[in-house]
Amino acid sequence: MNKKEKQELKKHIIGFLKKHKGRKFKSKVIARELGITAEHYRQFRDYLRSLKQENVIVKSGRNAYGLFEKPALEIGTLQVKSQGYGFVRLRDRDQEIFISQRNMRFAFDGDLVAVQLFAQSKGGRLPEGRVDHVVEKKRKHIVGTYNEGKYFNYVAPDALKIPWDVIVPGDFSPELKPGHKVVVTIDSWEDSGLNPTGKIVEILGIARGSTVRARNVGRDIVAGLKNLVGGEISEYTQLQAEAREQAMERMQ
Repeated sequence: MNKKEKQELKKHIIGFLKKHKGRKFKSKVIARELGITAEHYRQFRDYLRSLKQENVIVKSGRNAYGLFEKPALEIGTLQVKSQGYGFVRLRDRDQEIFISQRNMRFAFDGDLVAVQLFAQSKGGRLPEGRVDHVVEKKRKHIVGTYNEGKYFNYVAPDALKIPWDVIVPGDFSPELKPGHKVVVTIDSWEDSGLNPTGKIVEILGIARGSTVRARNVGRDIVAGLKNLVGGEISEYTQLQAEAREQAMERMQ
């Protein structure tokens, strides 16, 4: 079948299944109703399978097909645990949905997200779902440590609830060195299976060990609030001064 013939057949398949919404039919039944001959049945069956892969139709049992109906989305706030998994507390009722790390997609801790359920609660376990999209981001800036790798440079976030390193260019400033504490923003994240890419917007100072790391956890929360209402992020300015002062003391 050429592209035009496939589009026409797709329209007829969807039209037939819409007419019998909620029901599922064997591929041979659909073929008979659409006038597909025995000569072209195998090709028709293969096309049904390709539509299933595209989530246009669904398959249940052996060769029983029905119209794909996207479940309703639930809205809530993502709460990520340090182990990597998380929960979404729904906005309109007192219920939580379990979200594995691979199903968080592009969401971070604290983001308002739309969630699609795919496993109902069973045996006392929470229902499970995946993030469909981010409704509202909580933070615009991430604090972390700048590192230079063999193939790319990256910032490792200080917050344990952000498990993804951010790939960054190393040309922000001649003063930028590995181990610097920096502020980074995310510019692009097209594949949730790969690391996001971003850019450094500020160097907080020279720091070693966990001196700055321990201080950033609380201040990220305050800075996140500042992002929502606007204004200078004074927490980062103060942190920069303290980091430099501590570094100078260690060098003496």
